[in-house]
Amino acid sequence: MPAPHRHPSTRSRHKAGIRRIGGAMLILVFLVLGSGWLLLRNDGAPPESPGQMAEPPGHPPATAAPPATLPPTPVPPSASAVAPRASRSFFGPHSYPPEAFAAYGIVAFPARAVSATRERYVMACEAYVATLPTPGELTVARAAQMVTVWPVDEEAVAAELTGRRDDGVCGEAVDRYHLPTALEAMNQAAERRDLGNGEGPFLLAWSPARAKGQPDAPILVADLSTANSQADFMDRFRRWRSDIESKPELWRDGWSVESLRLVVRAWADRYGPAVLRFWES
Repeated sequence: MPAPHRHPSTRSRHKAGIRRIGGAMLILVFLVLGSGWLLLRNDGAPPESPGQMAEPPGHPPATAAPPATLPPTPVPPSASAVAPRASRSFFGPHSYPPEAFAAYGIVAFPARAVSATRERYVMACEAYVATLPTPGELTVARAAQMVTVWPVDEEAVAAELTGRRDDGVCGEAVDRYHLPTALEAMNQAAERRDLGNGEGPFLLAWSPARAKGQPDAPILVADLSTANSQADFMDRFRRWRSDIESKPELWRDGWSVESLRLVVRAWADRYGPAVLRFWES
């Protein structure tokens, strides 16, 4: 016969309960001792949160760094604050005056080239192209440039010639020269004073550019009729560029009469009287 099932006595159950309570008490004692050890290790400071770094002993607590300030936004310099430049461009018949520029000049011949004069026109053009950069070649805005224009008969031709660098540019520029634009500028100058009977070219300039065509607007006139060689034209165009760039007070805020008188005298000493003239209002 199988042995009868015997239920645990009350005494056995009591002993098992005491063992469980003793184990729990032992775990609690370890937890309390461990917490106390951590507090002693941190000199009584509360435990650090994750990611927080303790300050070295003896050092004051670190303070939050002030928020970084952004550098001021740079302000682009105004046209009067940058170095002015002389430039050149071929322009079509409907681009006058070119108001985007600070000042404006034009290479004005009193007649189209013919077989007897074509070589001289080409020499003048080659010196013009060789000594003056285009507006796009410069790093300053057009508002800081005095542009000298060679007029041609079509806008598309002007854009093409301005971008070209080959030797055929001046032959085409002479053949496509827009005489009506040149004569208009010369007539505006002649309303003030007599240009004379020279064969040109004349460099006629207005400052500011929008002053062209205005009654009594002051005009600067350089007569290159006495230039007869490539070297002559190169020298005069270089001098034109140099005076524009080294003496911005001449033209940057309109013409400076006192400064121009000195420049006119210097041109007269170098090239002869009446080569450079300034007609005031």
